[in-house]
Amino acid sequence: MKEPMTYSKTDIQQELIFYIDLYLKKRGLRMKPVLRTIKKALRKNVPITPKQFYSIIKFIEREVKFINNDRNQIIEYFKPIMINNSPPEAPLHNLDTILS
Repeated sequence: MKEPMTYSKTDIQQELIFYIDLYLKKRGLRMKPVLRTIKKALRKNVPITPKQFYSIIKFIEREVKFINNDRNQIIEYFKPIMINNSPPEAPLHNLDTILS
């Protein structure tokens, strides 16, 4: 059985910066400030938040390298550069929260 390739945190950061640079070249993209913030954090070796990553995953999953992977596999691949390494939890909304 073939072992999956492992990548260093630096390799993953550089790869994401590469993709962000491609997206920043797109005309008319309205989320350029978000992309610049993510890129700046990665350049400073600061982990990004899961929320930041989820804002760009829709672009990443279209890249040739990830086209055959589902979202969970892509998230697992980029987990080493995220802050708490878990997806953000949805807030619980129920009557107790609303009425208190």
